Amino acid sequence: MKKFNVIAVFLMGVLLAFTGCGAKNTQGAEPENPAAVSTQKADSLYASEDIINTRYQMDTSITPISFSGIRNAPDVPGGVSGFISGCVDNGPKDDGMVVAPWFVVSVNGVALSSYSVRTSINDGLHSFAMADVGAGAFPLNVSVYMNFAYVGGVVVLPESSGVSTTRNGNTFYATINNYGNYTFVPNEDKEHSITLIFRNNESFGNEGYGFQVPYGYSVMNVFPGTHLNRLSFTQTKQVMVFKAGIHRLKYNVNFLNDTMVYLERGAYIFASMPNPYDTSVEAPTVMSDADGYTRWAALFQADGKSNVRISGRGVIEMSNLQWHARQAIHFDSCTNVKVSGITVNNSPLWTILFSQCVGIETDDVAIFGYRANSDGICVMDSRNAEIRNCFARSGDDLFEVKSMVGSCQITIGNIYFRNCAAWPDKARGFGVIAENVRNINDVHFVNCSVGFDSASWDTFILGSLAVHLVNSSSVSNIYFENIEIHYSAANPVNISLEAGSSSYISGVYFNNVNMPSNKKILVGKRNSYVGGNITNVVFTNCKRNGVPIQKNGTYFHSSGSFVPMYQSAVSVY
Repeated sequence: MKKFNVIAVFLMGVLLAFTGCGAKNTQGAEPENPAAVSTQKADSLYASEDIINTRYQMDTSITPISFSGIRNAPDVPGGVSGFISGCVDNGPKDDGMVVAPWFVVSVNGVALSSYSVRTSINDGLHSFAMADVGAGAFPLNVSVYMNFAYVGGVVVLPESSGVSTTRNGNTFYATINNYGNYTFVPNEDKEHSITLIFRNNESFGNEGYGFQVPYGYSVMNVFPGTHLNRLSFTQTKQVMVFKAGIHRLKYNVNFLNDTMVYLERGAYIFASMPNPYDTSVEAPTVMSDADGYTRWAALFQADGKSNVRISGRGVIEMSNLQWHARQAIHFDSCTNVKVSGITVNNSPLWTILFSQCVGIETDDVAIFGYRANSDGICVMDSRNAEIRNCFARSGDDLFEVKSMVGSCQITIGNIYFRNCAAWPDKARGFGVIAENVRNINDVHFVNCSVGFDSASWDTFILGSLAVHLVNSSSVSNIYFENIEIHYSAANPVNISLEAGSSSYISGVYFNNVNMPSNKKILVGKRNSYVGGNITNVVFTNCKRNGVPIQKNGTYFHSSGSFVPMYQSAVSVY
């Protein structure tokens, strides 16, 4: 393993030497405008191999996650600027992600591969690097080189992690003591940030497959290539293993009971567009939706099944699909389901949906996407859910609970989101959001964070933490505990009833929530004709930029084109 890591560092250096311009440290430069590199300059800047930090002996318990076939950013049509310009529409893209043009990352002397994806903002990228880490590797000595014309300083989010940096030129050093998601933000510039994702380097047991095959299960190996035929499980108690390399899937995969999909490290699955008029293998579910697009079932779909799972360390890439074509993952009416360890990029519809399920577990998932309607993880009409250690930045709501199936008999509740990080570009971060046709009770958001909440198109609807309802139900006992919000463009907190709603919100509790100082909390109805009511919204030990909030117009919206209700509905302690 140690020999492999030495070779990896050498090869990375050679690659960067051929693709980059070798820009040196520019700390001493005096730019005209102290901001991060602009997209106009992006094509001329590329990280150079001579700044890879090798201060520490390479650690064989660190396994970088890398993917073949990813183009260097300057090599795509139009270069870095051309790749970024693809953010302006929701249509399909040839490249879902590129090798990160601005960063070189190492951990305990091991070089990590860094990648960049589009964001919903037109002037930047979000970059990331991932590694599996053995428990004995901590503390991690991290170095991040940033090849920008100016870097005034770096903040590591979430700030509650306590990670700080030192610097030498444009290389920043940090010590990280735990697994998780850590985003290095230069110059408070969310469009030039990089998230480092460290997951547990498990002892998988059966090294022939790279994971522990469940007892009694058979294995179906799927090798890289263009899969023109539908991939199907042949029996229950089976694992479908996508081997490392590039896969192109035209048709979706349906689960049987007691089946599992495993994505090896380096497995990169592209969803390809089906033909809507060729229904012999997979027919569309909707020929023309409200926006005129054809829809199919999710790329990975389970209906009425039990004990189903998707795990591993691969990427599910949805960028090649037309807008609204598919969801990435949908488990419907299932029991005992799990999604873990994977990365999903740019789903044209909700990324991961659990509907009418009992027994949900999701951990260590990363979600990126810039398109509208690319919601992150949605728990709908379900019970007993645990969503933890996930990162999401996308073009709609990110970590949400809904009720949309009036006939469902499942009692909604016992739902937990823990240690998750949300960067909502177009909508909301965490909450019980929008559609609600049945009662929702007992939902918890704990030890979570909002990095940059950029949405501002409707200040009544939007909020980093939200209970915003549009239908008719009773929503109660919703808890937001130990949460930090770094930046919010609209409302850090939004408790509201939309026009036409007749819902009742009673019992929303905020405990130890720290909000940015320049925005107010919204509690209210869209207009006086809203039939429902809001009561018992409680803030305990909550602060705005470190200052305890008070129940007055400085901290709460007290006027506007809606009916403010903070005086009657809110208690502050």
